[in-house]
Amino acid sequence: MTKLIIAGGRDLNLSVGIVISVLGLHNICPDEVVCGMASGIDALGKQFANIKDIKVIEFPAKWKEHGRAAGPIRNKQMAEYGTALLLIWDGVSRGSASMKKEMEKLGKPVYEVILKG
Repeated sequence: MTKLIIAGGRDLNLSVGIVISVLGLHNICPDEVVCGMASGIDALGKQFANIKDIKVIEFPAKWKEHGRAAGPIRNKQMAEYGTALLLIWDGVSRGSASMKKEMEKLGKPVYEVILKG
């Protein structure tokens, strides 16, 4: 079962077509989409799942409970749950880098698209 995390930049304004294209390129057919509930690429991943009628598993960061550590805590939880990561980012975002690092620590595949502004 493929539990695909779709994550990345909050400031990237892209169409769902990029997700469809990258998944097609890598022949990935997710059974679930794992969503960190942030704006930008996370929201795009959820939109993709809704269009394709794929189950969405939500991992919202608990900012009030954990403060600044909420993002990294959420990323670790997502990495433990997910089986692969589609990361669409600018190559410098600390939050996206944290998500990538957590997946790499677990030896799970990362499909990365770096978009420079």
